[in-house]
Amino acid sequence: MAEQKRVCLVTGERGFLGTHIMKEALGQGLEPRGLGEIRLPGAEIHELVRSVNPDVVVHLAGPASVASSISDPRDDFVGTVSGTASLLEAVRLYAPRARFVYASSAAVYGAVEHLPISEDAPIRPISPYGYHKAMAEQLVEEAAKIFGLWTVTARIFSAYGVGLHRQVVYDLCVKASRGQSLILDGDGSQSRDFIHVKDVVRALLLLVERGQGRGERYNVASGVETSIGALGKLIAASFGVDAPRFSMQGRAGDPPRWRADMSRTASLGFVCEVPIEQGIGETAEWVRAQC
Repeated sequence: MAEQKRVCLVTGERGFLGTHIMKEALGQGLEPRGLGEIRLPGAEIHELVRSVNPDVVVHLAGPASVASSISDPRDDFVGTVSGTASLLEAVRLYAPRARFVYASSAAVYGAVEHLPISEDAPIRPISPYGYHKAMAEQLVEEAAKIFGLWTVTARIFSAYGVGLHRQVVYDLCVKASRGQSLILDGDGSQSRDFIHVKDVVRALLLLVERGQGRGERYNVASGVETSIGALGKLIAASFGVDAPRFSMQGRAGDPPRWRADMSRTASLGFVCEVPIEQGIGETAEWVRAQC
């Protein structure tokens, strides 16, 4: 008799990470089920969790824009904090043995003083988006420490790849594919820790299997600092266009530099497999086929 697959409930399954998780989960002995964006009354979320009775919950749903969180902080709060609270309560009541992975963001760190950034670094968010992610993380920790649920938080850094129709990698690829000038905020020295979606998904599913489940946090990144200037040159070269120019003006809510300390996640066996040159090449081909 074939072994019964564990049911994996995925919120935000139609989003960038969600579509990749749904596909990869099938190959990991999981039966993926979608729950949507969880902007539902609490009773409906409870009924959905009760009816599915998941073994695993991967919580990806919620707003994903720093700029939007600044223009409409209430909406960001409702989508991030209230939605997470409702989902955790449903899991507590109807699936208390499920393994719960929350996809948070490196935005909780804000403007850091030291690199690389470990999970024990002080959190100093500089946008409503970052503050609300930090609040949701506290709910995830509370669920473990007070109610005994199995929970972990993944602090995802700058994810990119096929299927993401926003943020700097996609925006630059679209402009380059159309032969437009590449003009970037700042002076090019700002940096990010980019991680390809394939590696993000691998890390999230690894946390399901090997995380401690005590409400702890794990960085999900490549551990490599890439300047925005270097990123722009890499994308320009992929499309054969001129190197980027810079506005010399920063953008509200954006920290200057990021690079993750990956020691904790690496201790579980995680190794980043997609170098940025390969990832940008794949993304460029995808955008070129679209435009």
